[in-house]
Amino acid sequence: MTKLPPKEALAKARAAFEELRIGAIRPLLEPILEPEPKLTNKNDRIEARILLGVSLFIEAESAGEDKAKERDELLELASKQFLEALREDPEFELDAQLYPRIVVDFFESVRTANKEELDKLRDKNGNGPNKTGISDTIY
Repeated sequence: MTKLPPKEALAKARAAFEELRIGAIRPLLEPILEPEPKLTNKNDRIEARILLGVSLFIEAESAGEDKAKERDELLELASKQFLEALREDPEFELDAQLYPRIVVDFFESVRTANKEELDKLRDKNGNGPNKTGISDTIY
């Protein structure tokens, strides 16, 4: 495949997702995300990581029982993409209307497994549970 500019690769991956051509997403997005993201816009990076994570997850779920090792590797890669998206925006949530429930549940399991790290990022960025700095205690 000819190397596409990052924004064009993302647009093609988005179209592939909308057309349910899941297998086309990984070859489009891995080159622009790994080893370092080539997308300069934060929202584009998050979208690309989510699309790649979803495609890896679906690929893992499609692997036969005889391919347990491959399945585990794909799930680990999907988890990594979801975690990178959450590192960019710890409050990000998948739209349950757009993504299958099993994907949303997996995404949330990544959030839960990395809660401590994501909480620290929220606090560092001033996006903690109590953004005002005012105590939640009512006297």
